[in-house]
Amino acid sequence: MSENRTAAAALGIATAAVAAATALQLPAEADVPGEPFLLYFVIVVVCAGAFGRIPGFVALAETTIASVLYFDPNYSLRLTHAVDLLAIEIYAALAALSVCPGRY
Repeated sequence: MSENRTAAAALGIATAAVAAATALQLPAEADVPGEPFLLYFVIVVVCAGAFGRIPGFVALAETTIASVLYFDPNYSLRLTHAVDLLAIEIYAALAALSVCPGRY
């Protein structure tokens, strides 16, 4: 029972971190290099390092979906340019490699 609560808490913290990062970055709309991927990548790495692979992959999935909101049309889960999808795919692949390094 205690392991289930610990796992649920880790997933909850990972989800809260992604939600906080999205809430922080989304309204700013500043043209910062690496946005939105840089902060999201840090969150994925920290969650994987602190809580393990499963919370790391959950954070990866959530940040991959949330990153769609930053591309045209803004605040939509629809992409109009193929290059935007390619950027998201590259981010997801690199972040996935960072969640479990040395396992391939």
